[in-house]
Amino acid sequence: MKTTTKKPLILSVTVLMLSSLCTDLPAYANNNSDIQHVVEKTDENTTILGATDRLIVTLKDENTNKDALAHEASNLTNTVDNTTLIKDQVADDTSTIVLETDTLLTPQEQSETIAQLETDPRIESVEPDRLVKAISASPTTEPYYPRLWAFSASYLSPNTAWTKGYTGKGQTVAIIDTGFSYHPDLKTPIASYDFVSSTALSRDGNGRDSDARDVGNNDTNANWHGTFIHGQIAAQINGQGITGIAPDAEIIMARALGDKGLGYESDMADAIIWSAGGTINGVPNIPRPATVINASFAWPSATCSPTMSKAINYALNRNIPVVVAAGNNAVDAAGISPANCYRAIVVGASTSWGTLTAYSNYGSTLDVLAPGGTTGNDIFSTTNTGYSSIGSPTYGTKNGTSMSTPYVSGTIALMRQANPGMTIEQIRQTLVSTGKAVGPYRQIDTGAATTRAVAMAPAPVSTYSLIPGSGIEAAYWRYGGRAVFGEPTSSEFRLRGGAAAQNFSNGRTLYWSASKGAHPVYWRGGIGAKYKAGGFENRYGYPLFGETGIPGGAMQKFATASGAVTAFYWTPSHHRTHTVWENGGIGSRFTREGGTGTYGFPSEDETPIYHGYRQIFASGTTEARFYWAPNTGTKVVNGRGAIFARWVGNGGIPVHGFPATDEVEAGAGGVTQLFRTAHGVETVYTWSPGTGTHTLYGRGAIYWHWRNNGFTSVYGYPVTDEAYVGNGVYQVRFSSGRAISWSAARGIF
Repeated sequence: MKTTTKKPLILSVTVLMLSSLCTDLPAYANNNSDIQHVVEKTDENTTILGATDRLIVTLKDENTNKDALAHEASNLTNTVDNTTLIKDQVADDTSTIVLETDTLLTPQEQSETIAQLETDPRIESVEPDRLVKAISASPTTEPYYPRLWAFSASYLSPNTAWTKGYTGKGQTVAIIDTGFSYHPDLKTPIASYDFVSSTALSRDGNGRDSDARDVGNNDTNANWHGTFIHGQIAAQINGQGITGIAPDAEIIMARALGDKGLGYESDMADAIIWSAGGTINGVPNIPRPATVINASFAWPSATCSPTMSKAINYALNRNIPVVVAAGNNAVDAAGISPANCYRAIVVGASTSWGTLTAYSNYGSTLDVLAPGGTTGNDIFSTTNTGYSSIGSPTYGTKNGTSMSTPYVSGTIALMRQANPGMTIEQIRQTLVSTGKAVGPYRQIDTGAATTRAVAMAPAPVSTYSLIPGSGIEAAYWRYGGRAVFGEPTSSEFRLRGGAAAQNFSNGRTLYWSASKGAHPVYWRGGIGAKYKAGGFENRYGYPLFGETGIPGGAMQKFATASGAVTAFYWTPSHHRTHTVWENGGIGSRFTREGGTGTYGFPSEDETPIYHGYRQIFASGTTEARFYWAPNTGTKVVNGRGAIFARWVGNGGIPVHGFPATDEVEAGAGGVTQLFRTAHGVETVYTWSPGTGTHTLYGRGAIYWHWRNNGFTSVYGYPVTDEAYVGNGVYQVRFSSGRAISWSAARGIF
């Protein structure tokens, strides 16, 4: 195995270091026992593992030889010896594959590996295939608790809908979770499949197969999680047990979470797309797509990943709402995925006394609340007595936003029975407008939402219109009207932070926010594609202006509510779009000093490298490499210059550190540049046409004597590196024919 320093694996809800759980983890050569070892040591409250052994790779050309690329990928990295093609597509996307590495990669190693793989011209992008799990707070076992308090008139009040005949009949709810178990109060799913691709997680002896049963997950929170949600949504009216909120709805069960409730993001994405009627390689299509998808899982993530975004968008584009849990970390849900995925319906948890629960995530990302329970006043549903294996059907309690989410999914099933033509935005707006105020949020009222749905006429696609006097209408005409945008293909819909957007037939969306006004994004161009892949406004905020042509390409800037500005640059010479973060050291200097007019277009995004960052800009035959580190700030290296070549040949950053100055003219056509390590060791590189490139100790007596005694005008440029010549003496020879020597005994001579 290639030598590399292995850092402790990071497990995070709030971030937990695995070393606190187990101090003697081996260096991993990847196999199922290694994954199982990590899973066994995973704390029950963990929702995401920092380490992963899989990478999701998007190719520029779907016809690329995927087996060859998988075989050759390890040659591009210094972190893994072997990579294996695990999936030759993700869902129906044949340009995306999943590679398994021979070692578990820490977050730092993931960043390094991704940066190295993205240098391959066949690869468009790489992201980690994260291991994440279902969420739930600790369950209780109080047997005499008033079991269905959430259905009372003070909360969901579904009886208003039931008495009118709306029980979910004809609707199908897909549950992406831990699988199902047989229970006398539950109907068998009309379709089910086990998407857990790792035998280390499946606990059923194999990977993907047609048996989606939950076999027990060795985890109090995750055990029978899918069965519990199944009961909340569709427990039967059969004279025993409980009833679900949509008792006549059918269930699709897509098992994507296994041992400890853990699962790979790419498996979850496949499960969502399959549930929405998509084709997954090797998996039989379902008899009919879901009418609503329930995803009761959440994990910390600054943005919605491209993989999860594509899956949710697949469903949304087919008018299938995806309902997701806000998460149980008591933090802003904008930093939780898939809650921060574009247009998912995000659910927080309310208490039995009508407030936001202490554990529920919060913020403008939330669409609605639903009862999630608290210890002592929990949610009651179907479960199983088993722990590490299947036991007997029973009932029990849990609480969390996982329990809030199925109440919203079930309510949508009733609404769609009442009005099958409702759009996702009509559903979202109805849930909010009919909900009961809980602080700044709205707790859904199932009965009121269903009643409103009955009277609501579906919005015909052909009659979507602009809102007169709105900011979006003004921008529509300001930017060119029908000739540019075509006709509206949606009504205005609400976005995070009080913003709004509207879609148009020519592949553009107009975004409006109070602080930035209204501006378009063009989805068929490179900038729009990059904005979409990165998580839309959830990561980058809203556009500051429309896509603008500049010499050599195009540019558009976006800003978040906190003021973080990201500039997107596209140029046909690179055939790719890259971003510049203008608030960072690299981006602020690039922009301040003239941007593309001075340095050319970015040929990569800002990239983590060792303890700093790098970004490369190119213009014709010139290449400017920007580096930032805490002890050097932002400096530029000439990527086509002799100093850069020698620095890399000498080991680059690991040996001589980051540049601490730009190249500095030193007379006679020559230049010098200083490099500094994290420990403060400095090396001066010099170059001139007649002497080539040489190095001196940046804090050494020889260098400073040269600088302070005439510099290049007296000595010329070094013709040797500073080197030990024997008898305790270090020496540098110069183009003037003179030499400067130093020893501890004599000093400079």
